[in-house]
Amino acid sequence: MRVLLASTLLDPPRWGIAYHYGLIAEMWLAADMPDAAATALDRADQALTTYGQRFAEGLLLLLRARLLHARGEPVDVVRAAAEAARARSDERGAYLFARRSERFLAEIDQESPDI
Repeated sequence: MRVLLASTLLDPPRWGIAYHYGLIAEMWLAADMPDAAATALDRADQALTTYGQRFAEGLLLLLRARLLHARGEPVDVVRAAAEAARARSDERGAYLFARRSERFLAEIDQESPDI
């Protein structure tokens, strides 16, 4: 299924390839499959470089932060990644992604109230 879905995005290259890979990564994170999510995020990064479709960059950074969290990285590392996602989203005017980053930051604050 992964190959089929990816091939429909790339042949011919479609608008929003990086964004679509981000959505796929988000599905894998929701399914508790961080390795598959990491692969999708790597492909999203390649699409950013290849096609220059940077509007989803803040979302991809947020998903990287969520991946770090799913893999049990220290809270300060996850927080720094989520704050970078929020800042990039704000810079690009992607306020939906910025708000999602803020919500994620609030979630990790609730999990670790001593920070």
